[in-house]
Amino acid sequence: MSVILHISDLHLGKADAWERNTDDKTGFVPQDENSRLAVIKTSLGAVKEHLQAQRLELDTLLVSGDITTEHDSEGFDRFQALLDGISIATPDQIVAVPGNHDVDWGSDPGTSGKYELFLKHTRAAGMRTPFCDGVDFPGATDAKPVVELDDCVIAAVNSANWCGVTVPASSGGNHVYDVARVSEAQLEFLTDALRDHEAAGKVRLAVLHHHLLPVTEDEEAKPFESFTNLARLRAWISHHGFHAVLHGHKHRSVLTWDHIYAFDDHVTPPTRVLVISAPTPTSWGAPVCRIIRIGDATGRKIVAHAPRLEIDMVNAERHERRIEPGVTTVDLHDPTPRPPALVSIDAETADAAYERLVSELGRRPGRLLNVTCLVRQPESAEQIPTNFAGELANPQVWFEDAVAWWQKPAPSLVASGDAPFNHGERLYSTGTARGQLDTAAEMLGSTKAVVFLTSNSELRSGRPAPAFVAVQLVKATDAEGDRLDCVGYFRKQDLTLWWPVNIAELRAIQKHVLDLGTEGAVRAGHLVTIATEAIHDYVMPELSGTTVDRFVDLRPEILMEMAYGAAHGRAEQRDHINVLWTTVFSDIGKLKDGTVKDFPSLGIAMLLEHLRVFRDVGDRRNVDVLIKRLEAVYDRAHRANHTSKTASERKKFAQELFDLIGGVLDAVERSMSEQGVDETVASAGGGAAPAGPASAGTGADWSPESPDDVRPT
Repeated sequence: MSVILHISDLHLGKADAWERNTDDKTGFVPQDENSRLAVIKTSLGAVKEHLQAQRLELDTLLVSGDITTEHDSEGFDRFQALLDGISIATPDQIVAVPGNHDVDWGSDPGTSGKYELFLKHTRAAGMRTPFCDGVDFPGATDAKPVVELDDCVIAAVNSANWCGVTVPASSGGNHVYDVARVSEAQLEFLTDALRDHEAAGKVRLAVLHHHLLPVTEDEEAKPFESFTNLARLRAWISHHGFHAVLHGHKHRSVLTWDHIYAFDDHVTPPTRVLVISAPTPTSWGAPVCRIIRIGDATGRKIVAHAPRLEIDMVNAERHERRIEPGVTTVDLHDPTPRPPALVSIDAETADAAYERLVSELGRRPGRLLNVTCLVRQPESAEQIPTNFAGELANPQVWFEDAVAWWQKPAPSLVASGDAPFNHGERLYSTGTARGQLDTAAEMLGSTKAVVFLTSNSELRSGRPAPAFVAVQLVKATDAEGDRLDCVGYFRKQDLTLWWPVNIAELRAIQKHVLDLGTEGAVRAGHLVTIATEAIHDYVMPELSGTTVDRFVDLRPEILMEMAYGAAHGRAEQRDHINVLWTTVFSDIGKLKDGTVKDFPSLGIAMLLEHLRVFRDVGDRRNVDVLIKRLEAVYDRAHRANHTSKTASERKKFAQELFDLIGGVLDAVERSMSEQGVDETVASAGGGAAPAGPASAGTGADWSPESPDDVRPT
């Protein structure tokens, strides 16, 4: 989380007509009541209260120049008094860069006298400043121009070294010019300083006083209207990957874009940099400053390759009124505007692609048409997105289970009719039957390497049919050699909850084809999803069946561990076994969205099979009651699955099953208690319980304490 306050061009000089806001022709109105200082002081106090109300802590205060007016020491003194009075930031949280009014125009560029007053009231007071020519190089420096926060890196740049430079006139005498320029030496020193702050995924901000671009349509006919080495500075900004540049000087509140092209490259897209021009605080109701929020402060964690800011524009308000900032969300990633009928995303990672998809949904409510999303790093699809919209206790485990179930080649729940379909049964080989995917892999290199997951007859039958309709395997060649791209086609797709599962399925398909080795040295390439209609229903991807049934396909070792623990487990395992039984049975008889979703079947049958085996090994009669009660559950669930037709009938069966499960859990506890007595006898007589299954007691990537590992909600 990073919270930044940006203010500029305070111009806190002498309390004269420069800063008065009262049209007073009589002279009796106290000027300090409506002065520029009063506007700034009241506004910053209101910002402090606003941040406290929002439970946000300010990380950095950026002051982008012109603290005073015409190098007036009184302005610097008033600035320090202002900060001391409000206590909005400590000195080490403040980054101040000099403006043309903050430097001594009577001193030559690159001399200590140029910055004496500025540094006395900023750096000497503990604030961070940029490098100052003639002070910080050559030689040792105590400047700290780079600030690294949780979600961003800020670089302070000095553009005021040549302000007030004296140039001989051709006609005799001298001209004094206000010149914006950044020295090559400063750029080199900043480059070295930035090398210690190259953490991937962080937003990069540069702050300086002078403007990069015009921020109004007003004509300016004067010498040195912009940087003399503007092209060099913009190239440096582009090279270091800055996402935004914050400046003052023009006294205008503007957000705009700078597109920085390489002069010798007409093919590569330009670097797009957000330009944030700060207002000058003048009067009540006018813009005064901005709050910039990054990462958690926006309600979403920062994601590499998908940077975003939320910018709150603050207008000056009287003391009795609360500020109500206008919020602007800015996505910093995509340099190319798209037409409304097309959403095309090209991202390095699945995490970044998801952020950008969610952003598109936020900008375009309702359904989207023709949504194409490309992920360049295929392995990134194996992780659930950082800001996944589903509320889950253990998101990664749920995510892996969802992908595994939908890619299962021969799921028991589909074979039994308890689930209408999954994707894996239509892709992979089972037994002697050769799967479509293996056949398509042999066609790799042609346009015929396509697998269809549905058919015309299925789509027209009225029965449930996959929204994931086809996969195409594409062999592509680039500078690194041959790669395998996987393209998934969807007749519709939920972007907020289903897209991460679908892109992870494409990754599983890609890995399977590569493992076949039909094309030799081909590496994993891009993953692409193409959705004709994209929606955001916030419907969690289903893992069909109850937890105990899904574990037949996903985690059969857990069912074996449960049965073994009830029959033969030792005393120190009892709490763990009790938790397993309670958690795995937690959704039987429960309503979901007011309805009964599923009744158990296969999982109960597998548990009974294991229990009977473990009972007969060592004659463990302690599980007889448990077996009898589980048989009652199986019988009642079988009747519910085959005879209940109405919602009320299903709810009645659900209540009966809920009561029966209570008896099962009591029987588990009783079985393990009786087992404890048997253990004592066995120990006295030299007997021992048989060794448990190899998987017992593991559950390495599944934690029964996390209910979402069992069933999404």
